[in-house]
Formats: sequence, C-alpha cells, structure tokens
Amino acid sequence: MRASSSLIDFLLKEWLLVVSAAGLAATSLHLGRLPRFSSDELQVLWILAMLFIAVKGVEKSGLTRNLALRLERGRQVPLKLVLGTFFLSMVITNDVALLAMVPLTLLLDARRKGLLVILEALAANAGSALTPFGNPQNLFIYWHYELEPLQFISAIAPFSLFFGGLLTLGALAVRCRRSVPCPVEQAPVDGHAWLHGMLLILLILTVLHLLPLWTTVALPAYAQCH
Repeated sequence: MRASSSLIDFLLKEWLLVVSAAGLAATSLHLGRLPRFSSDELQVLWILAMLFIAVKGVEKSGLTRNLALRLERGRQVPLKLVLGTFFLSMVITNDVALLAMVPLTLLLDARRKGLLVILEALAANAGSALTPFGNPQNLFIYWHYELEPLQFISAIAPFSLFFGGLLTLGALAVRCRRSVPCPVEQAPVDGHAWLHGMLLILLILTVLHLLPLWTTVALPAYAQCH
C-alpha cells in the first residue's frame, strides 16, 4: 500500500517527466528507432543543462534572496524591485529572478501589489530576452544557429529596452507606504556562494564563446561533490 502511494506521489510530482518519457517511448515504437541527435543538438542540450545547474547553485546559495532584500530597503521600492527583476533576469534567468522578487513584493504595504507583480513578470521577460543566457529559449536559438553575442543582443535590444522604459514608468505609478521589516541577516549566504558565482560566470563566458565548451564540465563535477 505504501509502495503504491509513493508511486502515485511520484507520478503526480513528476508528471511532466512521465509524459515526456511516454511520448519518447510511443514515438520510438512508431518509428522503429530511437531519436538521433547531431553533435550540435547535443551541445545545445548540454549547455542548457549546465545553465540550470549554475543558476540553481546561485539561487540555493542565498545570493539572489540577499540581493532582493537589499532592494526592498529605502525609497522607491516598487521601482527598485521592477528594475532589479529586469536586470537580474538577464543573468540568472527570468524564473529565478521572479522567485527572488515576488515573495518580497507580496510583503509590501502597497495598494496595488497585483499590478506590481505583473510589472515584475513583464520585466523578467523583457530583461531575459536581451541576453543569450537570459532564458532557455534564447540559449537554444543563440547556440543552435551559432550567432555572435553582439548580433544577438543588437537584434533584441530595441524591444527589450523599450519595454524596460515602459515598465519603469509603470513602477513609478505604484505607491508603497512602507516595507515590512525584514533584516538582511535573515537571508544567510552560503559560504561557497562566491564559487557558485564563479561557476555562473564560467558558463556565461562559455556561452559567449570566450571559453571552450569542455570547461563547463566543472559544473556537474562540483554539483556531484556538493
């Protein structure tokens, strides 16, 4: 009984993995062969996996939470949270930026918190669109089609910066009477946070073609040890 309950819990928790595996099995049986991947496609899958590892390490180290708490201090808190989401998403992806900012937003004593969360979500998407590593879709397009960094950024910059400006104006319209006291000490930073940051920088340099792809082997090696 306990085994069947554990199986059901796993299926509910990992439903996307289960559906994907079932789809792979069904299509392989229909075609009579397993999927074939080119070396370029394998490189894309590898660099995507390394992005997830690097960003998760930075998130778990407490760096993003600590930075978000600092932005929550002082004046113009809505503006700082929206712009913080915009710029953070360029480096640590849109999802992680929102996970850091939205919980703090919900603690604010603001009249239109719902609007502020919407602005942050839009800022995360507009900011992450600007860099090749801002979200998985960008990374796939950039790496698969072998684009140059400036070529990619210059193509999307008008869109990203235009919406960044609009979101700044929207954030200025949100009034926040005060923030809920939340000391920075309540967001401890892992002692190895600097190493997580260095691994993320290593990945970024690899994505920008400044380092060879094999250097990213350091990420899963470190993750396995910790």
